Amino acid sequence: MPKFLKSLAVLLALPLVLVGCKINTINYFPPKPAHIRVVNVLGTTIPISVAANGVTAWTNLGFEAMTGYQDFDNVDTKIAVTLTGFTSTLVEQSFPLTGDQSYTLVVFGTPTAPSLGIISDVPTAPPSGKFELSVFAAAPVGNGIAVGLYPVDIYFTTPGQSIDTISPILSNVNYSNRYIVNENFSEGVYQLRMTTFNTNTNLKSVVYDSGPITFAGGTATDLIVYSRGSTILPNVMLNDSDGAGLQRIANNLLARIKVVNGAFQNGNVNLLLNGARIVSDLAYNTASSYSIIPAGAATVSFEASATPGATIASLSNTFLGATDQTVFVAGFAGSTTAVALKDNNFPPASSATAIRYVNASPDAGTLDAFANDVLQAPLIATYTASDPVLIASGAYTVTFKDHVAGLPVLALPSLGFNALQNYSVYVLGPAGTLVGLATADSP
Repeated sequence: MPKFLKSLAVLLALPLVLVGCKINTINYFPPKPAHIRVVNVLGTTIPISVAANGVTAWTNLGFEAMTGYQDFDNVDTKIAVTLTGFTSTLVEQSFPLTGDQSYTLVVFGTPTAPSLGIISDVPTAPPSGKFELSVFAAAPVGNGIAVGLYPVDIYFTTPGQSIDTISPILSNVNYSNRYIVNENFSEGVYQLRMTTFNTNTNLKSVVYDSGPITFAGGTATDLIVYSRGSTILPNVMLNDSDGAGLQRIANNLLARIKVVNGAFQNGNVNLLLNGARIVSDLAYNTASSYSIIPAGAATVSFEASATPGATIASLSNTFLGATDQTVFVAGFAGSTTAVALKDNNFPPASSATAIRYVNASPDAGTLDAFANDVLQAPLIATYTASDPVLIASGAYTVTFKDHVAGLPVLALPSLGFNALQNYSVYVLGPAGTLVGLATADSP
């Protein structure tokens, strides 16, 4: 090749080399960096670490953590998430970053179905006295029965205003999508509510209520809808991207309660919450459906339906907003006990079911739970529950064995467990006449 052509080939290749390498010279002016912060609403109590292009940038972020911004080069950036204590990558995805642009990275979903979402934050704050909202829906079950099946409507009103005859500011909000509210609101106090999506305004079912929240003027805010594990109740983060700079968890004022009657000598029971009857005439060895209740501290009490007003068991309990709990009553007459369980209704993997095993017998001792003769949950003490166990969906014979003797004390044949659902299997009654109850905790 002639010398001139060789020189030309080198010159033509030079821009490609410069794209892939940083060459700092006296005349080099680096591009303005992008800015990223992280929100962790992944449905697990295990903290996460987040790396950008192979370099760990955030470590040990717990559930509901919201970080500040870090600067990154404005290039395609591979984000990888790992669980603390694990080496394998949980989820990774590349995002093109623009210089001088701020982003909020949302880690959401569940460990069996993790996702990454990125919000391009508002680059310029709205005018003084006004604020702006960007909505990201990251609630895998807060929208309905299973991942992304049922959307929500969002209402944004003055506190106490009825939503019966008004339209939402956003309708049909779907899982893993971002929405911009294309209007600037006047600063002040507002109430945020969500309902299950329904075009019939006479059937509005509120699943989120913030109560009064103050929004500052000159502020752009990311409103992130996420799940704490309830089947239908979402929670909300408010993460200012410009202006006031606040990072807040706007807790749902609603929670849910489910009841199981294991009081074998008391007959049907009623459940009262702070003196108000919530469940009536619940038969032994049955479970109620969930009831939506006010979140917060409460007194839960049981009475025999045949003798209303005479409490047979009670407990003081706190119902965290946007969570589900089950309360069961069990024991011999005269010494019955009420026990509260926190329900984890995050959806399992698409082909799996999640089963929790509960020992609600007063005298059966410590039990081991088996499914088709495979040990699922050992050492279930009296009035305690195992962690949820993931198994393939299908039909199983569930057997409980005495942990010390290793002998079966109760066998429940041909129990069917559907994919994407959560179940609890209870042992109820006294030793020698034990019974079992399998109940779906998510639809």
